[in-house]
Formats: sequence, C-alpha cells, structure tokens
Amino acid sequence: MKTGKETGGAYELIQVELEPHGGNDWHYHKKFNEYFTVLKGKALVGKNGKEYTINEGYSGTYLPGIPGFIQEPLVNALAKIAQWKGEDKELKKYFQ
Repeated sequence: MKTGKETGGAYELIQVELEPHGGNDWHYHKKFNEYFTVLKGKALVGKNGKEYTINEGYSGTYLPGIPGFIQEPLVNALAKIAQWKGEDKELKKYFQ
C-alpha cells in the first residue's frame, strides 16, 4: 500500500476488506478518481441510481465530472496502452 506522501501526492493505494453485507453507503467523489478491483467474492456497486453485483476479478474506475458513457471506453483504451507498454504489471504486486 502507498500513502499520498509516498507518491508525492499523485495517488493513494489502499486495500479494503469488507465483512459480508458491509461497505459504504451511496457516495461520489468530486475531486478524485476511484479505481477498484474485487479480489475475492462479490461486491455491490451503484451507478446512475441502479445497483449491480460485480464478481471477483472485476475492476472499475469512476472519474469525477465525466459521464459514465465516456468513462468506460476511455479507461479501456488507457488500460490497453498500459498493457501494451507493460506498465500494468507494476501494480500487480499490490493486488496479490
């Protein structure tokens, strides 16, 4: 895990473990991106007023101020570039 201080304020990397049926109430962020991966089990997330069950291995990103229909293709394109350059492997050590 990394603190904002360790990354020069670029990001903070945390791991959260939830009890069954645990978690946050509906919320959103105005000033920062949220990226998550379900490492084990399932999770319930909300988007546009609807709830979705996501399975182990699913990753998602929510960007402040950008509509969801733009976010998904944008993030997918950036992920493919990172994979092509091999930069995605740098984060794997944090998700094992």
